[in-house]
Amino acid sequence: MKINLHKKIQNKHLVVLILAIIFLTVLTGGMLAKYVQTQKKSASVSASEFYFESNLLKKDGQEYMLNADTGSISFDLRNYPDASRYAEMDIDYEVTECSGLTLYRLGVSDASKGVLKKDAKSKDIITLSGFESGKTYKVEVKGSGGYSQTLSATFIVRTQNTGVYKFIETNDEKSKVYLTVWTENISGKVTFSVPAGLIPDPSKGFFKNFGAAAREIDLAVNGSARLEFIIPNTYDGEMTFDFTVQFKGEDVMNGVPRS
Repeated sequence: MKINLHKKIQNKHLVVLILAIIFLTVLTGGMLAKYVQTQKKSASVSASEFYFESNLLKKDGQEYMLNADTGSISFDLRNYPDASRYAEMDIDYEVTECSGLTLYRLGVSDASKGVLKKDAKSKDIITLSGFESGKTYKVEVKGSGGYSQTLSATFIVRTQNTGVYKFIETNDEKSKVYLTVWTENISGKVTFSVPAGLIPDPSKGFFKNFGAAAREIDLAVNGSARLEFIIPNTYDGEMTFDFTVQFKGEDVMNGVPRS
């Protein structure tokens, strides 16, 4: 009888131990799952509230061609992607690479660093100078504020002052996209294709004179044309505007409009 009683006690202890292990496993698993979910949610919120934008520098990089006589160009850094959204934290930025170019920003002694203030639309404009014919320059800027992102661009300086260029931009409201095409010391016809979904604005500029179906521009020497397109209401923030522009059968490179 004592042996059976001892075994019963041992069995009860074993059952209690197993139940305790199961309880701890479930509790720990639940806490871990909650922690992972919280971390994911926190990262998602941080990423969604962090906006670091530029008119020339891009997250995946962008390449531009410049004429040989380019003296300087300017780019902006912003904490907002459109008119209704902006970062909810200060964004400290630093130019981490500029290939020896000179940096200038109005009112500061060190243009390589700055802060885009939170809770309002904030923008800084940086000017690059010191370009030399035939050289290539890379510019990188890192923005940090609980989340980090690097924007970059490569500028290739031609050895001559002749070329055809394009530049694509949107307005702050993300209701329109603009395609600017221009020539430098050359003339001729430029053809272009329109990305799916964009609607030529029949009331403005080029399309007002030539109609929404027009896909060819005859540019004079040092001539330019600015085309306006309406972005549909279905725009979700992820639409890309990849215009194909050609001159004499060759793709036209991105350029930086002269100020």
